[in-house]
Amino acid sequence: MKKNLIVIFTLFLFSSAFAQITTSSIEGFVRSEEGKKVASAKIVLVYTPTNTTFRTVANKDGYFSINNLQPGGPYVLTASSVGFKENSLNDLNLLLGENSGVDINLSVESNTLKEVTISSGKKKVNSALQMDAARMRVLPTTSRNITDMTRLTPQSANNSFLGTNFRYNNVTIDGSISNDAIGFSPSLGGQSGTSGMPGSSTRTASISMDAIQDIQVFLS
Repeated sequence: MKKNLIVIFTLFLFSSAFAQITTSSIEGFVRSEEGKKVASAKIVLVYTPTNTTFRTVANKDGYFSINNLQPGGPYVLTASSVGFKENSLNDLNLLLGENSGVDINLSVESNTLKEVTISSGKKKVNSALQMDAARMRVLPTTSRNITDMTRLTPQSANNSFLGTNFRYNNVTIDGSISNDAIGFSPSLGGQSGTSGMPGSSTRTASISMDAIQDIQVFLS
C-alpha cells in the first residue's frame, strides 16, 4: 500500500524594529469554585485564526504564564485538571506589549469509574513538531536554515521524512504552497541532497530565520 506523506511548514512572517515590542503575553490563576488554588492544571491556548496552539502547566499556586504571543485574537484558553470539569474562555484578545491577566475557575467533577477494555491493532498515527520563535532563538543552528529546525523531528533525514523522498513534502508559508522540488542536477548548477525547501536547489535560503515566528511539521 502506497504511503502518503504530507509535511506542512506554517511560517508566519513578521517585521521588527530595534527595541520595539512586537508580542503580547497572558498570565493568570486557575482556581476551584471555592477559590482554592488548582496546582499543576493543564493550560491550552489556541490562536483561532491559524489554529496555533500553546501549552503550559500551572505551578503549585495555580499560576500560569505564556509569552511571545501574536497580538490580537481571538484566542481560546482552556484549563483542565484531574477531578475537575474542563473550562474554556473564548474570544480573548491580547494588546500589543501588554501582559493580559486572565483567571479561570474549575468546578469539581464526580465520576464513577467504568469497566475499561484494552485492545490492540494497527492504527494510523500522526506525528508533529511545533516550534515557536522563542524556542528557535535558543536552539543552535550552523547554517541559519529552516532545515536546522525541521531535522529535530525524529523521522527526519535531510528533510526526507519517514524514508520518503523530499519531493513528497508539502511546504506552505502562511498557507501558500512554496515547494522547491525540481531538484536541478549538480551539472546544471544545482546541489546534491536538496531539501525541497524554497531556494534549496539553487544554494539559497529564501526565508530568513529572523522572519519566522512559528514552524510546524506534520507527518501522516
